[in-house]
Amino acid sequence: MKITKVKYRVIGLVVLLALLALIVYDQITLHSGLEEYRIDVVTEDFSVQNINLAAAPHAVYLAGGWFLELTGGDTMVDNVILNGAIDGVEVIDLASSKPFIVSDVMPIEGGGVIEDLRLTGRSVLHMNISYTASGISKQFSEDIRLHDKFKPNNEVTTGGYKIYELRRR
Repeated sequence: MKITKVKYRVIGLVVLLALLALIVYDQITLHSGLEEYRIDVVTEDFSVQNINLAAAPHAVYLAGGWFLELTGGDTMVDNVILNGAIDGVEVIDLASSKPFIVSDVMPIEGGGVIEDLRLTGRSVLHMNISYTASGISKQFSEDIRLHDKFKPNNEVTTGGYKIYELRRR
């Protein structure tokens, strides 16, 4: 009869340790930190500035507030098409036929959450841009390694704005 009691105690201890390990794992994955990446893309004629991606363990948030600004010698750029993908998942998709000129800055207000996209140190943003500058069609492509665009935590928490924790509901 002593052997049965020992068996039950061992089984109970194993179950307790398994539950404890599950709780610790869940807390680590659920509350792992938010990482932010700040990306600027510079073409021959204009730049796309202040693209901010906030990565949580289960989703990526593309913040609004990025903008296009003319930087080249052309006085007008139009028919801009921006496409950006990470690991085959489209993150940035913008098309505008509205022309903008040297004195303009074209703000992009919309953002959004991309579910089930996990960023790693090896993640790459594939940017493809096509546009017309002074009537000439142009193409631009760049592969941006996100590890190089990582914002340290002290820059994420300071700067006058807050990025809220993303959680599934």
